[in-house]
Amino acid sequence: MSRAAPLGVVRRHDAKPGADLWLSVDMRLQQAMVDAFEGQDGAAVALDPATGEVLAMVSLPGYDPNLFINGISHKDWQALQAPARPLFNRNVLGGFPPGSTIKPFMALAGLELGLITPEETVLSTGEFFLPGQPRGYRDWRPGGHGYVDLRESLAQSVNTYYFKLAVELGVDRIDSYFGRLGFGERTGIDLVGEIEGVRPSRVWKRRRFNQEWFPGDTVNVGIGQGYWVTTPLQMAQATAMLASGGVRHRPHLVSASQAGFNQPKVQEPQPPGVRVVQDDGHLAAVRDGLVAVMHSPTGSGRASAVGASYLIAGKSGTAQRTSRKGLERMDPKQLPFHLRHQAWFIAYAPADNPTIAVAVLVEHGGSGSGAAAPVARRILDAWLLPPPEDTSR
Repeated sequence: MSRAAPLGVVRRHDAKPGADLWLSVDMRLQQAMVDAFEGQDGAAVALDPATGEVLAMVSLPGYDPNLFINGISHKDWQALQAPARPLFNRNVLGGFPPGSTIKPFMALAGLELGLITPEETVLSTGEFFLPGQPRGYRDWRPGGHGYVDLRESLAQSVNTYYFKLAVELGVDRIDSYFGRLGFGERTGIDLVGEIEGVRPSRVWKRRRFNQEWFPGDTVNVGIGQGYWVTTPLQMAQATAMLASGGVRHRPHLVSASQAGFNQPKVQEPQPPGVRVVQDDGHLAAVRDGLVAVMHSPTGSGRASAVGASYLIAGKSGTAQRTSRKGLERMDPKQLPFHLRHQAWFIAYAPADNPTIAVAVLVEHGGSGSGAAAPVARRILDAWLLPPPEDTSR
């Protein structure tokens, strides 16, 4: 088939060089982040808590952008339409319930709004009931965790503590406070297409489903289930806020630019951080609980902190893709792969002087502590420990 000849030239536009950009991404950490997933699908973001700079960001599986330079072949294009969605940037477009990674922020809301203190205890018997309702909302441990204070509620990820707290807060105060933290809003990162996610509220549910808000909806919100939709980038920003002393920074990739040859290099201006936590004592109580997650004898993430030469603050989360029927408990490993739970882990380190905050999502990982926490640990090690010596020489 012959190529069509042009009929004429309407106008010409000479090519102009684009601006040179300097990114904040650390190449060694970027590669370590990819390697940390060991072939699993998912996403991860690492931020500098003090500035919001993106230290590394991956969405997996990836693809080779060079395929598009001279026009992609039909075969290559079809390969990119795989169910794993390699063209889909999970960090800014992927919306997932946050699971138990929401609990540190629920605890912070309870403290800041004066509904709890770090010392108060809640009895976990294994099931939580709303007054007058027969349905029980379960803890992950059969029989419950006994009496737990805030520190242990985070260390052991006790659902009952957060069921009760969510009901006491109510959906309206949850909506208001979490808006302050940036949930349900774009982070403002210098990338196109970022979604807002969903911060559940009466107004949102009425608009989306034309339904009233029910007490059971609030219970599920307390543990990051139900209507929540968050992105890995939002979770990284919120985690960095905890690490930075309660200041929320806008994540950004571009640190400087240069308009052209012989033009000056210009630092990219960034808006100042916004302080969103009012009381340092409240923040300290939550941070203490996150360290307990990783380093206390009861911590749900302690297996991923073994041998660490630095303190880690972290929290796992497991977001269900299907609900239990009846009274049986679900074993995530027995579910079909496409129905296995999404695995989350958020962390910052060193906990006493953080230089990195990380959010990790492993798709169909089944368990936050089992699948996502080891990925986060490898990312933290790559940033905080000296690179291994090259023994091939």
